[in-house]
Amino acid sequence: MFIRIAVALLLLSGLSSVAYAGCGGPSIDASKAPYNGYPAIQGISTSSDVETRIAADTAAAGSYRFNNGSKTLPVGSTFKITYGDASSECVMVTSTSSTMGAAPIPGTQQAAPAPSGGYGGGGGTNTNGLGLGGPTLPGGQYSFTCYLVDPNTGAKTRIPCG
Repeated sequence: MFIRIAVALLLLSGLSSVAYAGCGGPSIDASKAPYNGYPAIQGISTSSDVETRIAADTAAAGSYRFNNGSKTLPVGSTFKITYGDASSECVMVTSTSSTMGAAPIPGTQQAAPAPSGGYGGGGGTNTNGLGLGGPTLPGGQYSFTCYLVDPNTGAKTRIPCG
């Protein structure tokens, strides 16, 4: 089994040295049905180990074939997979009948985008009578209000933050 993975990755590593403009083939969003229902795909990202990603990619390719016809995604075809955390990579189909039928193409991994800030509502927290909250102001500046909350009455008393 290890030898099959090593051979597949060795063959695919030649592709990563070429300028790889795009994955070609379909784009599979693993956060959406039917893909998100498969345990092999849940919780996977480009930072997962390669064997785990091979299992997830193989499951995604098999599901795609099941839903779109058995002749889709033949050996040698590629597709883009976007995992549940929004990280993505290009994958090559290496077999249509093996338990290791798809493998990530080295060098094509894209990390999940960083969460964007912007103008969000502050919300706040309340733990053991100490609260902290406030809205995000234009330009990404924060305004905080600190207060003590009486657990019996819910009354708030403003206190210095710091």
